[in-house]
Amino acid sequence: MWGQVSLVQAIGDQFHGLLQVSPYETGMHLVGWLPDDIVAQDVCRRAAHEGLILLPLSSYRAAPRPEGVLPGFSEVSERLLQSGVTRLRGVLTN
Repeated sequence: MWGQVSLVQAIGDQFHGLLQVSPYETGMHLVGWLPDDIVAQDVCRRAAHEGLILLPLSSYRAAPRPEGVLPGFSEVSERLLQSGVTRLRGVLTN
């Protein structure tokens, strides 16, 4: 649970409208909602170049909108979560 809390807090602190997440009671991923002008497939491809594994929400649903990604937090140290969030912010702002 600490991983989820840390990830939600870090995204809330750093992303300011670029990615919206909410905590869930269970699971190993969060749903990260993207602004309408950002394509999740592109974000996931750029994230992979930064060493991040990020899944597009469109892989799990029929409707293409709204765009979203599934950041994971299971079995990841808090230090690695913080590093990943920083790299993901770079992906979304460049």
